[in-house]
Amino acid sequence: MILVTGAAGRSFQSSLASRTASAAVFSGLFGLATLAATAQTAPTMRKAADERAYAAAATTADPAQRVAALDSFIKTYPKSNQIDHARSLRLNTLIEYLPDHTDDLKRAEKDKIHSSDKGFGRLESEAMIAERYIEAGSNGILLSEAEKLATHAERHLDEAKWDSGQAELYKQFKVALPQPDKLHQVYIESTANFYLALADVYIHEHKFAEAKPLLDKAYTIQPTDVATNAIRAEYALANHDNSEALTYFERAAVSNDISELFSDLAKKYHSTLVQLYRDANSGSDSGLDAALDARYNEVFPPPFTPEKVAPIHSGHIALLELFTGSGCPPCIGGDIAVDALLAQYPRTDLIALTFDEHVPRPDPLTNPDSIERAELFHAIHTPSFVLDGTPLSIYGSYRDHSKDVYTKLQTMTATEIAAPSNVKLTLTASFSMAGEIQVQADVTTGMQEETTKLITEPKPTEPPKKPEEAKKESDAAKKEDKKQKPEPAKLAPSPAAAAPTPPPVPHLVVNFALVEDNIRYSGENGIRFHRMVVRSLAKHADTGFLLDFNKTTTVDASFNMAAISAKLHDYLVGYAQSNDKFGPLEWRSMPTTMNPQHLYVVAWVQDTTTNRVLQSAIAAINGQSTNTSETAYKESN
Repeated sequence: MILVTGAAGRSFQSSLASRTASAAVFSGLFGLATLAATAQTAPTMRKAADERAYAAAATTADPAQRVAALDSFIKTYPKSNQIDHARSLRLNTLIEYLPDHTDDLKRAEKDKIHSSDKGFGRLESEAMIAERYIEAGSNGILLSEAEKLATHAERHLDEAKWDSGQAELYKQFKVALPQPDKLHQVYIESTANFYLALADVYIHEHKFAEAKPLLDKAYTIQPTDVATNAIRAEYALANHDNSEALTYFERAAVSNDISELFSDLAKKYHSTLVQLYRDANSGSDSGLDAALDARYNEVFPPPFTPEKVAPIHSGHIALLELFTGSGCPPCIGGDIAVDALLAQYPRTDLIALTFDEHVPRPDPLTNPDSIERAELFHAIHTPSFVLDGTPLSIYGSYRDHSKDVYTKLQTMTATEIAAPSNVKLTLTASFSMAGEIQVQADVTTGMQEETTKLITEPKPTEPPKKPEEAKKESDAAKKEDKKQKPEPAKLAPSPAAAAPTPPPVPHLVVNFALVEDNIRYSGENGIRFHRMVVRSLAKHADTGFLLDFNKTTTVDASFNMAAISAKLHDYLVGYAQSNDKFGPLEWRSMPTTMNPQHLYVVAWVQDTTTNRVLQSAIAAINGQSTNTSETAYKESN
């Protein structure tokens, strides 16, 4: 399963489905893996003793003391579900901060390898540790040990054994094993990591002739992987080909790290990238962001073009909420699908909000409000989708299957937009003389009885099945029914009729989100531009400004950009130092400064009893362009 290895950590331990070509299998298993990982840190009245002990050890600031605390944890709680995290964090801490503790390093290496699953999992650990040694410090550590580990791992690759191990894992998760051709492709993609590890060892040892064929094999398999491109850039740099090195460093800067491999390489070589760009551009790096944008579009062209649709203009603007993560592999498909919907529908039909989460990796676009909103809907895996307050049973995928995610979302979104609403919402937003963002909403609500009917009407949570799928399920159900033996009739007194459950009493509120569109940040999953990211909420995620029924209410709110940016910065600094999920970490960057030209305010009317959203609106912050549930919205980008 996916293993986050702590500060600047890397892991070859990808999800058992993370390399599969089957989007359905991938997304389902990733959800299970993420659910399990998240459940360990879910809010409880009091964490178990082992979880408290691990959290205390992982957040110990002094590296030597942290190693000692992790040693104590491993000895005291050898069967804890945090034990693998503890071993990985201990090894990474030694490599990163105490590389001269050779004997201790060798012991941690041995413990990590022996604790790995037999077969392919153990080879993955060997290759991962070799790569950690090679990339430690400025010139690597324990090079001979790294070569021994990487060579052993690469030379003992065995597809038959790998197939057997995968079959056991899929059986464990009760998911059908992919067809042999797809399983073979998964294996081939997995082997690229081994070629890269050994090639990197050879580069550091100046054995360039041995490194080149391994690099070529890895690049053929995964040309959009950050490690593949970064290590090819290292090779070019070592051979004094600065032009080629710049090309591959640019590719690495915008590539993805879907197997959690070498996740800090892009950051490690950023200064080298900048210098190479300056050398090639008369000493200036002013055009670097634009160059990286162009490289991103070259490496990742749009996987599909959304269909053109006529605006619906039903008077109901649907709100789609995406819970995602910049280090989440299946969120690639979710992000692309939502981007396509935003391109397809005007904001008079559909508004989307993105809430980033620290799942499965730390994400610098996350904030306390986004975490709180996810908790409201019990969104414990990423990606998760909520449409007008109803969580959807739709999962994510890689780029090549993102259209499948889009198609499902589009089907449900079109239906929801056409659904009735008895709420009208007008929204304006502008900058005040003091620089604050002033927001005003006029909300007209309907009768309570009508609202009760709207919030109690069942909403679908997944798209309708295709006729052939529905028939297959029906036939299977009938076949199962025939197996059941009828039970003999029993005479029993008729129970008293249960009193009907009264319908929920709606409590309507309006809340506001300050949203930044098109944030440029290349996370581990390779998504470079992040749409409609929620930076702050006016009220807590589960509440808002109270509304009365059958009347118009005017609500005012404000956002202070400087204060919000400072709060985001302080939150990320504190999380990096003292979170109890990943241990101390370093952010690739902290994109906390907001671009005023990319800011919007979104408002929505929600019933706090059922979490149903009845209406939404968006406004650009320029004092002129506004959006309501009845008027058009003009994009300002």
